[in-house]
Amino acid sequence: VVSKPHYRDPLIGLNRVIFVFNDYTYRYLLIPISKGYIWLVPARARKSVGNFFHNLKTPIYLANDLLQLKPKPFGRHLARFLVNSTLGLGGLFDPAQAKLGLERTKTGFNDTLARYGAGYGVYLVLPIYGPSDLRHGAGLVADYFLNPIPYLIGTPESTAVMGYDSFQEFAPGADKYKTLRREAQDPYIFFRNLHLQGAQRDADR
Repeated sequence: VVSKPHYRDPLIGLNRVIFVFNDYTYRYLLIPISKGYIWLVPARARKSVGNFFHNLKTPIYLANDLLQLKPKPFGRHLARFLVNSTLGLGGLFDPAQAKLGLERTKTGFNDTLARYGAGYGVYLVLPIYGPSDLRHGAGLVADYFLNPIPYLIGTPESTAVMGYDSFQEFAPGADKYKTLRREAQDPYIFFRNLHLQGAQRDADR
């Protein structure tokens, strides 16, 4: 699936340097910390934390639903937010899905750009964040300004909270990185192609 490297990667020199930095950071820092986090924090608590952040980021989903002209997802995200913010105790629980069958989904500005035909541009490896591309990077910036966290708490606290949000999403699948890396003859090429094939697949939906 990832053996056809027909992608735009003009920054491959810089990308490889950042990839090496990320690789060491993942293997010797983030993955060990993730294992400790999974061991220390019960699964139910971790699920509630994930529910809370997903609910808190609803303005991102709502804004992009509007930009994508998708009224049904907009209504579902709005209903989920109202139900989970009240009956779900501020979003810690997800009665909207458990009781009402309102599926948990998310969208962002990257999806909006893809919907209107924007290509991925060029491949980028972002420090810590990892595989990305120009379209996805622009989406991350736009979604940052739609995220309520920076408006609710000041810097540097908001940076720490958003970093924790990213970490708690990364932690459950951290070991998959090492497994995939072991199977790859050239890990950089493998993860690049894996990301960009996913980006192209999402754009075709």
